[in-house]
Amino acid sequence: MEISFVKHKDIDRLKWDSCVHYANNGHLFGYSWYLDNAAEEWDGLVEGEYESVLPLIYKTSPSGKKILYTPNLVAAAGIYSVHVLSETRIEAFLSQIPDQYIFGTLRFLPGIRPKERTQGASRTMLGYRLYIQEPYETLATAYRPELTQMLEKASKRGLVPRHTPPKPEQIAAFYRTHHPEGRTDVKTFHALQRIMYNALHRGIGFASAINDHQGNDLAMNFFLFSHGKLLSLIPVSSKEGKKAGALEYLFDLMIQTQAGRPLILDFNTSADAHLPASFGAHHVIHHELGHEEAPPSKLGRWLWNRFKG
Repeated sequence: MEISFVKHKDIDRLKWDSCVHYANNGHLFGYSWYLDNAAEEWDGLVEGEYESVLPLIYKTSPSGKKILYTPNLVAAAGIYSVHVLSETRIEAFLSQIPDQYIFGTLRFLPGIRPKERTQGASRTMLGYRLYIQEPYETLATAYRPELTQMLEKASKRGLVPRHTPPKPEQIAAFYRTHHPEGRTDVKTFHALQRIMYNALHRGIGFASAINDHQGNDLAMNFFLFSHGKLLSLIPVSSKEGKKAGALEYLFDLMIQTQAGRPLILDFNTSADAHLPASFGAHHVIHHELGHEEAPPSKLGRWLWNRFKG
């Protein structure tokens, strides 16, 4: 197979996005418009006439090094292919990553398992998905007892869906106010708005929020449809919302409205296992290549933490 390195400016976007769209493992994270909005810089590896593609997402360090990383809004990258993703094809792609790219982190979609490499250690992370093609009554039987109790209390407290869906800038502002990283993560704040507006323009996304009985926002999220999946982008709740179970209530209402459709609800998280597990979600494995330890010097650690992503 012939695999070529293509700079960002030279990528044929129509062919790239067609590959991602028709790939056996196609995913929203692979589209050029999504990468443009979620990542700082990216180039690509391309097999043949865009039969398979791999985005190389990177940050440029002060010394000019290109460090591969996984952005906050790209849970995993993929070698997207219309062919079978054999071990041979996976290794062929990874071996073609140019030497100027340094492994920070390169996390893959489920089904892509690279061998251990000299550039970095291999490790696994978990994601969580829930198949919602069954009726809601059937899905609810898999809820953990504590979740069922929380949903009952949320209903009694008067939690309701927001009458008017929040705008992207309102969701981003809610993220900045209530997410642990919101105040300092300016890049995600702006990237969120770009992604949400692009999704709305393409008709593949919608916002959701939960209010208390006085109309105060307690939880917000934005969902996107892609490749048979309903992706949770940015679930956030306020302190009051956490006490009231607003985020759980939001996900439950979403499952109620989408149940019975041939969809997979992708919770899109590896950090918070409790929430998706309480809904009966199954874990999926993401393999990751990257350095596990920062350099020993103080300056080295600062630079590593700044640019590892």
